[in-house]
Amino acid sequence: MDPIGLGSFLVIALQTPADALAAVSVEEMIRQRSCDSLQRWAENRPWDVADLCASRVRGILQAAADRDSFVEDAFREQAWFLIDCLTEAPAPEWLALTLEWDDDQLREVHELGRQLPGLDHQTLAGWQERAESLNALPLFEYRLSRLANRLFQEGHRSLADELAEQLLFVAEDVESGLTLAWSLHWLARVSWRRGDFEESQERFQRSRSLWQALDDDREACLVLQELSSLQLVTGDLTGALQSSQDALQEAHRLTDWDTLQRAVEIQASILQELGEPAAAYRALLSLDEVGQGRESEPETRARRELMRGTILSDLGQETLAEQALQRAAAAAAHPSAVNAAPELAWEVQLSLGLLLGDLGHTEAALSTLQTAEKGFLAGEDPRGAAWAWKNRGWVLQRAGRFEEAMEWFARATDYGKEHSLPFLEGWCALGQAECAVDLGELPESFGPWLQVAQERGRQLDDNHLRWRTSAAFAEGCLLRGDLEEALIHLRLAVKRLESLRQNLEVPTLMTHFLRHRADPYRRAASVAARLGSHQESFRYADLLCGRILAESRSRQESPVSFSKAVSQLRRQEKELVAKRRDPATDQGALDSELVTIRHALREALVRDELQAPRQFALRGLSVHSVDCSRLQERIGELPFETLIEYLVLDDKTLVYEVREDDFRVHTLDIGRTELKRLVARLREPIEKLRAGQIDLAHLGFDGQAARELYERLVGPLRERWGSRVAIVPDGPLWSVPFDALVTAGKPGPLEIRRPFSHLQPLQFLAEELVISIVPAAAVLAWPPSTPPVPPQTVPPSTARRNTIGYSSSHRQPTLPPLVPSTEASFSPPVLHFAPATRQDILGTAGQARVLHFFAHGFIDRDVPQNSHLLFRDEQGRPDPLRSWEIERLPLTADLTILSACHSGEGAYLPGEGLLGLTRSFLLAGSRRVVASLWAVEEESTLRLLELFQEALARGMEPGQALQRAKLELRRTMDPRGFSLAHPYFWAGWVLHTAG
Repeated sequence: MDPIGLGSFLVIALQTPADALAAVSVEEMIRQRSCDSLQRWAENRPWDVADLCASRVRGILQAAADRDSFVEDAFREQAWFLIDCLTEAPAPEWLALTLEWDDDQLREVHELGRQLPGLDHQTLAGWQERAESLNALPLFEYRLSRLANRLFQEGHRSLADELAEQLLFVAEDVESGLTLAWSLHWLARVSWRRGDFEESQERFQRSRSLWQALDDDREACLVLQELSSLQLVTGDLTGALQSSQDALQEAHRLTDWDTLQRAVEIQASILQELGEPAAAYRALLSLDEVGQGRESEPETRARRELMRGTILSDLGQETLAEQALQRAAAAAAHPSAVNAAPELAWEVQLSLGLLLGDLGHTEAALSTLQTAEKGFLAGEDPRGAAWAWKNRGWVLQRAGRFEEAMEWFARATDYGKEHSLPFLEGWCALGQAECAVDLGELPESFGPWLQVAQERGRQLDDNHLRWRTSAAFAEGCLLRGDLEEALIHLRLAVKRLESLRQNLEVPTLMTHFLRHRADPYRRAASVAARLGSHQESFRYADLLCGRILAESRSRQESPVSFSKAVSQLRRQEKELVAKRRDPATDQGALDSELVTIRHALREALVRDELQAPRQFALRGLSVHSVDCSRLQERIGELPFETLIEYLVLDDKTLVYEVREDDFRVHTLDIGRTELKRLVARLREPIEKLRAGQIDLAHLGFDGQAARELYERLVGPLRERWGSRVAIVPDGPLWSVPFDALVTAGKPGPLEIRRPFSHLQPLQFLAEELVISIVPAAAVLAWPPSTPPVPPQTVPPSTARRNTIGYSSSHRQPTLPPLVPSTEASFSPPVLHFAPATRQDILGTAGQARVLHFFAHGFIDRDVPQNSHLLFRDEQGRPDPLRSWEIERLPLTADLTILSACHSGEGAYLPGEGLLGLTRSFLLAGSRRVVASLWAVEEESTLRLLELFQEALARGMEPGQALQRAKLELRRTMDPRGFSLAHPYFWAGWVLHTAG
């Protein structure tokens, strides 16, 4: 089909009766020509009739939309051109522009995909002059801008860019503000892609000024948003933040939803780069609230989920981040998003590939990044390809493929240097240096790279880049044997990390920072100890361990409240769990739905936490130190004589010994790998029992491993400790039952009729020490700041209750009630056990000084916030009390007893400590928590708790009472005929204290 004039087509369509219009074929209509009649028709018809006819023409064009030839596309484009005239132009003169063009001219305009390389300024200028003489210049400019966009969307980027370039010259010649504004906007993006950022910024600024002069505030705001993104890329963070704030303010004034969305997303990206991911995420959350009930375009959804995913990744929420990026990828693949922003799909792949690398999926990450690189190169965007090279380098480095990583870093570094991209150049130079360190090269080979990274970090004021650079400098100094210089750089690394921590508001980000690189806290502690700077070494060690208590000791005056979304998701989760018990239901579908609900619940919890963040700085505590002298003063007021803090390194373990009158640092010749091996040997029989591989009668005990752990961890230092000790564990030591370490003795002969009695002759550390576990030394240096429970939350009927017991079933523990004692810390005691629901606990737990939970316990090491105590609701259905709910309880308890399996276990994360149920109760305000290190045996546990309660009632403080109960229990014969001398029955119970 040959293209024809617009009028010859549309006049037939507009003169055909409505009931016959659909029956007339396109071929028949285009055979007839009558431009004059069309013009006369348009002059005599009201515009509402023209609108109606135009809509019918659109229907015909849609029916022909399956024709793929370029000629058909050009034909439809011509028809759309006239439709725009009919529906938008208030004067018939607008029709004259197209009616006066002959077929050859129309073909030339709409076949620019073929003709543009030969298009000259004179032709465009002639068309523009004709449009201006007909008072149709705005329409002409609008149509050509649409044509440029269409060429861009169809992959003809260079042709579209050339058209914009030609129109810029024409617009400047004829002084057309509209064409000049949009062509400058277009070409600013072109300069950005080509890496000419100075020219790009100048064009953005000129375009914005022109849009303002044309009173088009929306376009001016959009240009300002893109300008702020450019400033972010070029390292002008101050300018980027100011531009984004101006754009956001303007978007609010315009009340334009699409413009507002883009403004918020850009500001969030800038806040993220400034090291404030929590603030960035709150910006996105505010947008979610404003946009409730509004549907966003796929492109907008893709950009928002991309930003959400990158922020969640920085917040240490990798699972949620991956889900957000997968949603972004799906939205970016929508045809409308592909047409509007074809490069967006590759931007999503960049972030997704890097995250997959973080999660250890190396090959999937590399494949994703290769796809992104090809997409950027096909779209003539080498800048995006360079970012793919950078990300590929980080993925390979984390996989230990250092030489390959260096090759990709080198390519990206060269591009960043050539195109003045300080962020890209700095981080890739750092990557090359870190790989060289990992390969054991001497500093002279990677010093220049570190210099580049250092300069770019200073230029960008990027504390993340700066601490990594300082840590790499330190590693180079250590390779050279220069300890003093290494410590100088490590001090800077820790200082910058602590500065970052103060702005993060979310402690999990510290774990994210420390996951893939050498830990500067441990390095600094080790080097300072080697140089004899012992108190400095202790401060670094405690900064690493002290996150949990820094958080708990500075809680808000009121706990973080739950949003309606959390409550609703919680109900949905409960209903699905109940449905799964019905064998007639589709278990696969329910499981899939349950996973979706739980992911949504986690994201809602993150949202609640970030909208009401805790402040983590301890009162009066410098972010760089814990005051040892003040800590020593406090030890005299606490129920122990010595504080022992362990710091496990690769090849050795540092031990910090703090007494009221002394402070020392010891170095033990046992590193992380050997410690893990010994701990695994000690716990292996209990783990086999838990897994059902053996029964209780065949439970073994590796006395040799228990003795070796004592001799290597405790024995060299034991004589100085006294009888009451608080221990700050580190890493694998969180799994060690210190009470079960063997100090002397040999096993006796096996007695078949009295199982485990052969362990009676062994002497355990529990017989010599009262041991408490402390998450960090820093918390002991300051009095607690737990807020009082608001009076209105304590009903009169229970306000005098000192001890509350909660049971998960109708079977009650047979524990003796506490009796008043003048010496008891917890008098006047009242012990009340009753079958409790989760709601009972949430409503009454804040009323007691002693809490006792009798339930099943579960630890989720992958998602510690989901660890829980299992209770039941009013209908008897499972209703878990999860860690994230416990944290929000307004507790004032002096003691919490968790009679539950695994309640003292958790996931150890660098920078945070142990995450689990004990952490949650400490965060909620409980001063002490008794919990178990493994799945306990029920009958012996009940007897231990009886003995513990009796000792408390006699006035013993909890540590002494728990020791007394353990020693009595191990000398006891079980009614079933075996001895309870095995540490399995008593050594797993540990007292955690927060001071």
